[in-house]
Amino acid sequence: MIGVAISGLGEVSKNHYRGVKSTKYGRLVGVYSHSVKRAIEVAREWGAKYYSSFNELVEDPEVKAVIICSSDEHHYPQALRAMEGGKHVLVEKPLSLKMREVVHMAKVSMEKGVVLMPVHNYIFMPKVQRAKALIESKEIGEPAYALFIVTQRMEEEVARRYHGALFT
Repeated sequence: MIGVAISGLGEVSKNHYRGVKSTKYGRLVGVYSHSVKRAIEVAREWGAKYYSSFNELVEDPEVKAVIICSSDEHHYPQALRAMEGGKHVLVEKPLSLKMREVVHMAKVSMEKGVVLMPVHNYIFMPKVQRAKALIESKEIGEPAYALFIVTQRMEEEVARRYHGALFT
């Protein structure tokens, strides 16, 4: 069973917590937030330890994988630090705010032999699965270009709870 830590304890972290909790392959080891008070509160609620710094999380030998749900501007430095510490990393969208940082993250992942994965939950939507099947079957011919635009309506009240939901 893989030890997992979650960095960033906003609304989306709850989905990742439920995911880790529901699998037989991983267990939640600990949580980190820039707010130590929030980390302590969530750690108690989820039955995990809390880290007072991201470095403390990375240095924990029980942690083999890190889920990064922090603010967008923290994705790159946290993912980089985690991978340099030998941890596998799942990063909420966007991987980074700059393309050159994404390229660097991929390079570090390969050099360190760790998995770097962005969250792509839309790939499981029935419409996306159907489009994939059509492309793979060549039923629609050989595509030269494909563009998928996923839109969702989000109530303003809900959007306020998700950092960046209106502009990411």
